[in-house]
Amino acid sequence: MGGKWYRNIQQKDRTATTTLQVRRSGNDYFEYGLADKYTTTLIFSPVIKADILFLKEGIATSNTWASVNYTGTTVSGQALSLRYTYLCTHDDAVAVINGQTYEHIYKIEVRPQTAPPSSPFTNTGEIYEYYYAQGIGLIYSKKTTNGPTTMQANIRRYNVF
Repeated sequence: MGGKWYRNIQQKDRTATTTLQVRRSGNDYFEYGLADKYTTTLIFSPVIKADILFLKEGIATSNTWASVNYTGTTVSGQALSLRYTYLCTHDDAVAVINGQTYEHIYKIEVRPQTAPPSSPFTNTGEIYEYYYAQGIGLIYSKKTTNGPTTMQANIRRYNVF
């Protein structure tokens, strides 16, 4: 897409298989997909597809970055901009998930933010936590919305080809 090479990663749960398109550029990892994928606060119409920088290799705890701004019209007809802010909460964690110990984990916190035209960005109230294990990828994810957990998923098994 756009002269860039992506790898397909399949995630399966009890009801469906999802294919993610990801690529690496230097120490940066991108996912190509819907710009509004990581928020339930808005849906762009027409859809906006873009590269989303979701992980940086070699970062340290407390490092932050932000996505580019995605600007469009929502299904309700409102003009809005969306961006994601990222925080590395741990750069070399260990986690036990389903009895399996995973090492060398980046823990990343993502906060979607929206803004009407010419206004400052504000948090949507959603917080996503992602654990990425070296050589494996995503092993844990959790979403909270204004406090309560609204989604949580653990890795059960993986194959690296």
